[in-house]
Amino acid sequence: MTDRAIRNLEHLRRTASTARVLNLLKVADEHGDTEDWAERPMFRTPALNTCLIIKHRLRRNETDAFPGRRQVATKIVVPIDSTDLKTGGRFVFVNQIGFERAMQAFVQKEIEPLVTLSMGGGVAAVGSTARMASKILSNAPGDRLEALRTTLRLEPEQYQEGVFCWKGFLYYKWCLASLMGDIVNVADEVGTVKAVGPSDRAAKEYIERGRSVLRGRIMKTCEDVSRTLRYYDDAYSGLTREGNPIAFRDFLLEAPALFARLGDQLGAVQHIVSFWRFRFGPKAPPVGVDELIDIFMDFETGLMGRETDAYDPRDAA
Repeated sequence: MTDRAIRNLEHLRRTASTARVLNLLKVADEHGDTEDWAERPMFRTPALNTCLIIKHRLRRNETDAFPGRRQVATKIVVPIDSTDLKTGGRFVFVNQIGFERAMQAFVQKEIEPLVTLSMGGGVAAVGSTARMASKILSNAPGDRLEALRTTLRLEPEQYQEGVFCWKGFLYYKWCLASLMGDIVNVADEVGTVKAVGPSDRAAKEYIERGRSVLRGRIMKTCEDVSRTLRYYDDAYSGLTREGNPIAFRDFLLEAPALFARLGDQLGAVQHIVSFWRFRFGPKAPPVGVDELIDIFMDFETGLMGRETDAYDPRDAA
């Protein structure tokens, strides 16, 4: 027996909020075009106003994410595509160990060259790096980043949207670095996982084909994500190492289009890694033929088309 019904968020779309689920996506669908919803949203971050907040019973591979022993946690799920919940979503647990601290440390390291460029090295620069990282991760960047806007000669609306997506790029870069070891392991295990029980010729042929196709799509999608992130890396390097703001200005202008595509690709890979850890963990029961086919189909559908969407604005130059 498969758990497609559990893994498919589409089933939650048709339900109103319950004691276990706060369905803000349904609220947005029904009231998102009203003036009252626009003026008084529940959250200031737009993505959270279309999320699903779930009282989630922790799986075996999730309990280590929290201090102490617990069975239930609050899970915030942001859909990859709000019009098609079958594609899955990105999620985080409330009070998950180390999430905020790890993200803060990553952003500090990432922006250190920018702070050094403007202030030089030393103790003062270290403190400024921490403060600037906090500003970037907040919803109110303040005067320090306003000076960068002036340097880049961007309109306030362009800059605000670009910096929001810059934060997204930093998050996705951190996610990819954190996931790479697991991604490689999952791709390898796709090629070796064995199903139990009887199977006919068609099932065997599909599974063998699925191994090759799925593994190839996982790695190709990751390559495309890395390629998009390299566009940011090159632009940022031009600003901080060469003192050339033009490429970074172009990046901020292009960032909104790149951000959505990048999130779609990485979210699909995160879904695969997260479910694979759960279903094929050390204490998991053997997988049957029908379930393995179902899992392969689900993963292939999630990646379909995404590995061809990589875009580097320099290609159009």
